[in-house]
Amino acid sequence: EKDGHEFYMLIFPTEGVSFEYDITSDAWSSRQSYVSAAYTRDLGNCYMYCYGKHIVGAYNSGTLYYLDDTNYQENGVDMLKRIVTPPAYAEGYKLYVDKLQIDTEKNVGSSLSVTLDVSRDSGQSYTDSYTNTIPASGGRMFWSRLGMTQDAFVFKLSTTMNAKFIVLGAFAEIRKGIH
Repeated sequence: EKDGHEFYMLIFPTEGVSFEYDITSDAWSSRQSYVSAAYTRDLGNCYMYCYGKHIVGAYNSGTLYYLDDTNYQENGVDMLKRIVTPPAYAEGYKLYVDKLQIDTEKNVGSSLSVTLDVSRDSGQSYTDSYTNTIPASGGRMFWSRLGMTQDAFVFKLSTTMNAKFIVLGAFAEIRKGIH
């Protein structure tokens, strides 16, 4: 339990993946750590709460770490934060994305870079990548003319900035074309 949320972790060591279920908000997410120059399963292998701290034991070294809500690194490495949208499609009609707006929490820092990867084939591949900067006071980022698909758009927003990164919402201007 952390910050009023209860979690359940599933770790698949041979597959190198970890999944986290937030029981309180009924939401799944995947977790990865950057180990030996590659992303793999979550570094945490065991957990306990003691001495007023959330303690996590690393699977690869036995090192104990504590969770710190003001530090956005894991073992000295900036953590990758990624959000992937569900597919947006129109049952065989062409879709055009004219504008995408992402709203982030304000006052997180200055010159913080994020990357938007665009898939036009339901997330099978990401063919275009765009970089943007969160305004110094936080707030809105915009991308325009993101193309067309007759399959499905999927957007992947990611950053390794050493700061809190909270997406508050997103809005897209999408036109439906011909069949």
